[in-house]
Amino acid sequence: MAQSSLLGDKKTVMNPKATVVALLLVCFTYGTTQAGEIHVPAHYRAPQSSLFVYKANSAFRGAVVEVFFANGDLVTSQRLVRKRLVIDFSHVKAGAYVIRVTKGNTTQDFQFVKM
Repeated sequence: MAQSSLLGDKKTVMNPKATVVALLLVCFTYGTTQAGEIHVPAHYRAPQSSLFVYKANSAFRGAVVEVFFANGDLVTSQRLVRKRLVIDFSHVKAGAYVIRVTKGNTTQDFQFVKM
């Protein structure tokens, strides 16, 4: 009987990495729902890959693509000349990055976490 009460009191503890990923997803989801801006087509990032692939519709050609480190430092900036942009994160340090695509008054942010 005492054993069953001990099992009932056991609390589930989340893995620290899972907690960080969950918090990043919540922040990202909240930020995109609050933005109220034009939807930019989804991107694809293969698991355990250092590549970020961004696919846009043709209206976003000429947009400015900026990559920021988590502390806000600008890593790189370029213009979107094609509908598809591949950013290689293999030569940068591990951490969280924000990819910002801006054209006119429309801004879309994506997060990329390099492990």
